[in-house]
Amino acid sequence: MPPINKYECNACEFELPMGWGGVAYVESNDGKRITLTHPIEDSVRERVLNIPPGTLSSFPHDKPKWWWLKKRLNTYKKNKEMYDLARARSGFLSDCICIDCMQKQRLDLKKDERKCCSCSSVNVKSLRDLLGNLCPKCKKGVITEIKTGIWT
Repeated sequence: MPPINKYECNACEFELPMGWGGVAYVESNDGKRITLTHPIEDSVRERVLNIPPGTLSSFPHDKPKWWWLKKRLNTYKKNKEMYDLARARSGFLSDCICIDCMQKQRLDLKKDERKCCSCSSVNVKSLRDLLGNLCPKCKKGVITEIKTGIWT
């Protein structure tokens, strides 16, 4: 379960969105991005992609090589097309801000162009890019991550 953190400037208290830096999403058949909430992201992803329930939640994303017994490997091979579909139509929308106009937005940094939806500037930074750096608003403080103690 990921922690929910607060992000703000330590001088002017300029705030960025709370959370863990963004949100996962899945693309519907018509290309609409549907955000996924923890802990039910796999079940929503399966419903949107028309994949049998439980298929994605049973997929071991990060298991070591020794864990892959022949039976598990065969199950993976049988469902590989579904796993590939889920990977291709899923992503992560990172919390971003335009440094020029201060517009907050969410972008998939692997798929989307870093361009402001308001002023078309390419001077867009993700929350992770801003951590530990000068505040884009006051130019004096530093953007810090504050642990809230809240978990999802």
